[in-house]
Amino acid sequence: MSYIAFHTSERTGYISGREAAGLWLRLNDSAAAARRAAFSRTAPPGVTPWPPVTSREEGPLPERTLYGTVYRHYGHVCALLPDGPCAERLLDVDLNSAIRRATSPSEILALRIAAQCEVHLFVEPEHRSWFAGELRTATAAGVLDEARSRYPLKAAEPHGWAQVADLVDEPDGGPVVLSYSVTAWFPNKEITFRPEGPPRWATEEHVNEVWGNTPDEQKWDEAVAGLRRKANTSHLLRLTPTTLDRAEFGTTESLTWAEIANRWILHAAAEPVTR
Repeated sequence: MSYIAFHTSERTGYISGREAAGLWLRLNDSAAAARRAAFSRTAPPGVTPWPPVTSREEGPLPERTLYGTVYRHYGHVCALLPDGPCAERLLDVDLNSAIRRATSPSEILALRIAAQCEVHLFVEPEHRSWFAGELRTATAAGVLDEARSRYPLKAAEPHGWAQVADLVDEPDGGPVVLSYSVTAWFPNKEITFRPEGPPRWATEEHVNEVWGNTPDEQKWDEAVAGLRRKANTSHLLRLTPTTLDRAEFGTTESLTWAEIANRWILHAAAEPVTR
């Protein structure tokens, strides 16, 4: 059974795969609602509605442009803009859109955990008490589901939101780092070598041997150092009170579905009308 792990230098807490799936559904449902609102002639206030279509032989504009807003780029599903493809992954567009739609910090926290646990979202020592408080608030509000989050397979370890929040609140001088069981545990050798990667002369067998012989405490320290180096360019990987609600995910620009729809609307308005 899968799980989300919350790692400290001393212990690990666990959130069940059922709760992880629930968080993903929250993100997907919110993103889908954002897409429907953006690509609708009857959009709510604040979202530019589609112009009336009376003379286009190719069919309704929302359908024609909606199906033209995705394409595959280096294995990722990315956004397609009127002036050509871009490098923005749909996951980033979905996350930005869902964050903009969220009505509370608790909802945003759930979205961030869902989207970033597998890439090792982390919280520095000075913000651990704040993070623990946000987890407790979100649990009390029902955004995080305490009963569903418990993980009996790890009953001897902290599991469920209440116990994980207590673990996060324990001061030990280090960060709390998230991971997802379907991807990579933390610490791992891949994050340790960020951003340069292993030395060019080092074979995979050599890297595995060195990593396997590295003491656990040293693995933690080196992986945390690599994670912090990564956060220098991926600034939203480090969760803080001031970055929680930032809808700024993307490679070269931060897009939402509403912004993509508006670009297509402007593009369509500038096209010659086919009669």
